[in-house]
Amino acid sequence: MSLLRRFALVVCVAGGLLLGKLPAAMAMPVFFKAFQEKYVKADADDEKDKGFAELVNTKTKCNVCHMGTSKKMRNAYGAKLAEILKKDNFKPDRLKNEADACKAEIVGAFEAVAAMKSGGDDSPTFGELIAEGKLPAGGAAPAAEEQ
Repeated sequence: MSLLRRFALVVCVAGGLLLGKLPAAMAMPVFFKAFQEKYVKADADDEKDKGFAELVNTKTKCNVCHMGTSKKMRNAYGAKLAEILKKDNFKPDRLKNEADACKAEIVGAFEAVAAMKSGGDDSPTFGELIAEGKLPAGGAAPAAEEQ
């Protein structure tokens, strides 16, 4: 076998292995979509709701739970969710075959975390921050270069 054919074979095998991994990475938008469905009211008349929708949908996106560009780094809200929701319970096959059960678990975790304090004893709960139109982890939207 020529060197060129060996190289092409290696590239094809490596590409196939990488493509085989994509569905696991594609499963995570389900959390963001569930957050949007539960908390984002883009078509509301209230300016606070419209502002929150814009903040979440256009500026913050995945950084509602994460920090910067690494999905391994979570903010305070994302860390609390990760204590309840285990990524291994939301593999592509389960998301497809048990979509309603997965969504119910995610929404249940949102509700559990909403009742938790966002910081010290005198801090608002995550749910109170969301009700005020603020990011659940507090603070402003991440800088554009971090998205």
